Amino acid sequence: MIIKLFTAILIFSCSFGSLLAQENNKSLPAIPKGDNGFHAYSTRLNYTKEWEKPWRVGKFADVVVTFPNCDAGFIFWRGASFIPNWVTENGIWYNNQFVERISSGIKETKGCVEPMSDKQCRYSQVRIIEDNEARKVIHWRYAPVDVQYHHPYVDPENGWFDWVDEYYVIYPDATSVREATLYSTEVNAFADWQESIIVHQPGRSPEDDIESTAVSISNVKGETTDYFWPEASKKMSLRGLPDKACIQVVNLKSQLRPFIVVPPDPGLTVRLFTSHGTHSIFHQWDHWPVSQDKSDGREAKDDSNPSHTSLTYWKGWKPISTTANSTTFVMLAGMTTKKAGELNGIAKSWLSPATVKAESSSSLISNGFNQSEKAYHFTDQNTKKSKKAIFEVSANSENPLVNPAFVIHNWKGIKAKIKIKGANQKIDEIKQGIEYGVNGNALVIWIKAEITVPIEISIAPCK
Repeated sequence: MIIKLFTAILIFSCSFGSLLAQENNKSLPAIPKGDNGFHAYSTRLNYTKEWEKPWRVGKFADVVVTFPNCDAGFIFWRGASFIPNWVTENGIWYNNQFVERISSGIKETKGCVEPMSDKQCRYSQVRIIEDNEARKVIHWRYAPVDVQYHHPYVDPENGWFDWVDEYYVIYPDATSVREATLYSTEVNAFADWQESIIVHQPGRSPEDDIESTAVSISNVKGETTDYFWPEASKKMSLRGLPDKACIQVVNLKSQLRPFIVVPPDPGLTVRLFTSHGTHSIFHQWDHWPVSQDKSDGREAKDDSNPSHTSLTYWKGWKPISTTANSTTFVMLAGMTTKKAGELNGIAKSWLSPATVKAESSSSLISNGFNQSEKAYHFTDQNTKKSKKAIFEVSANSENPLVNPAFVIHNWKGIKAKIKIKGANQKIDEIKQGIEYGVNGNALVIWIKAEITVPIEISIAPCK
């Protein structure tokens, strides 16, 4: 009887201990293991029991994007103020920041003015715009605020303040184009658009997640410079950048590593965060993510809480569009197993895309290449029924096709038959989907291939 009672107590203690550990587990939400396919869905990513208590949200508060044949993903989570994070196969988070304003000289705000300060997501929201086999489109809208929820540049005439729309067009190869538009009465005042931020799980230090060769930067020629910490962080600007640098890979301790590509404009600069943390060769702060404290700059004293490290920030490339009260920037980003010098192909395909031409007998009109989507756009002129259409792409080594997308507007049909002629390289995969709209539907085609020769693509509706 005593043995049975002792056994029962032991089992209860183990079970209670397991539940308690689960409730108090501070690990950031994880991507499910296994081949999750290419999906975008709304869900609720739970954290610790105590942390969840004050949240006034339902069961579809967060957004997750998963990719085929890997354990990685793209997460928009409340605990990170919906700042979108790429998540590697082994659970390291990374993001490219947001639009940050500065409070210096602005009477309405103090400290950092950014969505990172929006701990309750009062002004930060996310939604799925498109979800099909060829691509996903996610919209993140936010207003930069300080930790007291004060807004910069409030218009005295109407009370409007700064807002930002960011659209992420995401493809099955774990790449995305980020299009960010700032709306403000002072669009030319200070704004940061990119910062390379690594988010650490509790119990992990920056050294656990980042190689000492933390950053590799390249150009479209494949010329690359590697930067070592802490030596690189002793100066504000990185020295020895390749000519017309435009590609960066952050060397995480993972198979998949985050990369970015930006236009190599003359004013482009790459700066970094100098100095280091108290117990790390990298900076480390824990005022974000997860923390609800009204703090925008708390240095981590240990690794007990989720924390983050900032390495570099890129600025000075030209916007793709401006108005009297808005400005829009784009960048290519994603995860890769390649080195920085091996990404010149995808960089060229986005920065200097191949030209396209619709066959004269075809019903298609070419609308050119849309850099905000990394996609070629066409319009089908048929008014009643889409017919077979043919177009040519003049790809070459300097203007390649790397996992390209094609969008056919005014498409009348569902599935299409797609044929490619002239490619001497292997076509690994073709995905297609329909994007519906009140002004007509669009057929979206994504091709997994690297093509450096002219090709002909024919598209015909399935009967």
